[in-house]
Amino acid sequence: MTSDAQFQYHYFEHLEALIKKGSAAYLLLFLTGTLILIVDPVNFAALLSNHLFELLLSLLLFLTAGFFGFYFLLTHFGWLSGLHIRLDKMFLGFLIRSNDVIYTTLISALPEQEQIVATGFSGEVKEKLAQSIFTRVSTDSNLFDLLLRSDIFRFWMGYWIFLYGIFAFSLLTAVAFAAVILRAGAYDKAFFTVSWCLAILHVSLSIVMGKYIIRIMVSTVTEIVDAHKDTIAQIIRENLPAASMTRLSQEEDASYEDLR
Repeated sequence: MTSDAQFQYHYFEHLEALIKKGSAAYLLLFLTGTLILIVDPVNFAALLSNHLFELLLSLLLFLTAGFFGFYFLLTHFGWLSGLHIRLDKMFLGFLIRSNDVIYTTLISALPEQEQIVATGFSGEVKEKLAQSIFTRVSTDSNLFDLLLRSDIFRFWMGYWIFLYGIFAFSLLTAVAFAAVILRAGAYDKAFFTVSWCLAILHVSLSIVMGKYIIRIMVSTVTEIVDAHKDTIAQIIRENLPAASMTRLSQEEDASYEDLR
């Protein structure tokens, strides 16, 4: 493995670890908040005042064990590690929007008539075609540097972590709402208010970050298209249906005859 390949591997490994740590922290926050609501915030406050040292020590041990437990689950169970993608589909859908923007920008390497044909592909074909393009141009040593300068990977990492925040505080809001219905205590109402405010805050921050990511993606992919326009156009043409290309050729010939 070359030094560049090693750097890229460790870079993505580091980002993946950060996503899992942030996710584990949010899941632990949800679990802790739920346990406090089950115990009852009033009883928890009483325990805190009467057994401060013992409770803080227990909380420290619980939080430490819980964090590493969630991190272990996220690391060793594939369906959990991909949970943020399902959360994106459930809440905001910026990954799908990003894929659409990437593909639309890539086919700008084609003349306008060929772009019309390329837009008619199914979502699966578009995704495979985009992957083929990036695989082909990945031999350009400047490509990874361009992506690093754009900070697009770090913004995606922050977005994924915020999604776990939305998930955690949405569930905590639901639990707190149930506590308000069952007990109607002042602390329960305060807990509920704080939970839904934090959930809305995370949604707002995720939307802002998602829109910014889309802008960066357009700018970055446009630079890639400018640098590899001929190669990208060739790859897309290789995947265009032959019948569509024949129709385009006939239309071009007809237009030429009309001009004559």
